[in-house]
Amino acid sequence: MNLRNLPTREFDYVMAAAALLLVAYGALLIYSASLNTYGAPEALSHPVARQVAFAVVGVLAMVLLSRVDYRLLGPLSLALYVASLAGLVYVMLVGENEYGSRRWVEVAGTQVQPSEMAKACTVILLAKFFSDNEENMGSPRVFAISVAIAAIPAGLVLQQPDLGSAVVFGVIWLGMAIIARVRMLHLAALFAVAAVVAPLLWFMAAHDYQRARIDCVRVLAPQGAVIQ
Repeated sequence: MNLRNLPTREFDYVMAAAALLLVAYGALLIYSASLNTYGAPEALSHPVARQVAFAVVGVLAMVLLSRVDYRLLGPLSLALYVASLAGLVYVMLVGENEYGSRRWVEVAGTQVQPSEMAKACTVILLAKFFSDNEENMGSPRVFAISVAIAAIPAGLVLQQPDLGSAVVFGVIWLGMAIIARVRMLHLAALFAVAAVVAPLLWFMAAHDYQRARIDCVRVLAPQGAVIQ
């Protein structure tokens, strides 16, 4: 494959601006939350300074990747996905244990969350899979495999435990499945099964802190309290 002949995509300035606004909003929230502990962001060790540094690296990576044809990721999609699953298994075995969960590994003094990379790799593999099976979207087999692609990392993340990230994998799959035009009958059947199984899994596998959050919402929400 001649890389020089591959066309580059037009840069999406609207999406880039939206991402930068989210970064700025996140930095503002971090500043507000850390005000009592750190004061003004004068040192590089301040959470806001670290957030800005990561944002600069992210923007540079975004610009570089925007110049790469996305089709180059197709042949690598399965390898990237398997590597991300290996990262999720690794963090469960040797990751840093904080408050009863293992979600991070330390790389060069910085905490890295493998589940974030797994989300991107899952998107890439799902895109490749749906693209390769565009003519067979009505097949139950294609539907089931697509569900499994998202369910495997979601299950590993749930073991950390990280319910929020596990739900994100489900949302990723749902959005991509709708765009790929899976059969609504299959989607309805999946929702029906989930509606039956979810309460059972909640009572059997939910951790105490997760149940406490729901109980807190039930008690305080009617009173107009803000739940953090």
